[in-house]
Amino acid sequence: MKNIIKTEFIKKYIKENKLTKTEFCKLCDISTSTLNSLLKNKVLIKLETLIKISKSTKITIDDFLGLNFSKPNKKA
Repeated sequence: MKNIIKTEFIKKYIKENKLTKTEFCKLCDISTSTLNSLLKNKVLIKLETLIKISKSTKITIDDFLGLNFSKPNKKA
């Protein structure tokens, strides 16, 4: 099963903040089994879980879903 979120943001957050997976899960109020399943693309993420992770990490849902597209610069 393919995940619809970009898990590299989670991996990067864990690494940059020098967290263990357990610490990350406590921060986000999710189970370690949920995190492991997400990172292995074995389960589709629930909206509630995505919101928890987003609020805890300040990573936008748009980023997780790959919806942040660069906007062309407007010239005055």
